[in-house]
Amino acid sequence: MQQIFLSSIPNELIEKHTAVFKNAGLHLRALEVENQSLARVLSYDSDDPTLILDIGARSSSTTIAAGGFTRYVSQTDFAGASLTQALAQGLGIAPRRAEELKYTRGLLGAGGEQELSTLLEPILGVILNEADRARKGYERSYGGRISRVLISGGSARLLGLRAYVEQALGLPAKIASPFDAISFPSSLRPLTMELGPLFAVACGLGLRN
Repeated sequence: MQQIFLSSIPNELIEKHTAVFKNAGLHLRALEVENQSLARVLSYDSDDPTLILDIGARSSSTTIAAGGFTRYVSQTDFAGASLTQALAQGLGIAPRRAEELKYTRGLLGAGGEQELSTLLEPILGVILNEADRARKGYERSYGGRISRVLISGGSARLLGLRAYVEQALGLPAKIASPFDAISFPSSLRPLTMELGPLFAVACGLGLRN
């Protein structure tokens, strides 16, 4: 028996991206779904199944990967923008201010009006419920046990998120460090630690053969 992973993308989406590169005078070598880029750079070092939770601005994805390859994918439209909107509406503040609060105080600090976590947790609950559903679906279908969680995407910088994910999923969790797979000057280490979760997909694409 051989497992085959199928992935499909609407042709109109491919044509749209191809046109962008053509109009920019660039040679497009390949198109790739983000999940495979994440799998390549974040699971290359282990054959044990890893759950990659990528919380972007407009959507959140759960990718289960091992040995650099995608094994299972799930997605939800609740994401970073949803967290910002929840804070903005709940506190009656501008989205820009809500975005600032999300990263400076996150799940750890209490807001002047109320605990920020009470506004963020319902959205995070939906995202993590989908991640848990994907984990159980994978383990039920393929028998492999998930060994760890890696968190990527812009919202990985949310204060207190790592511990929250670890407690919710009952698995060891850490913030993704995609630059660990790439050689760079040591002087850039502070920058790569801060920007790593945001550039996980880009690093994965850079490692494509």
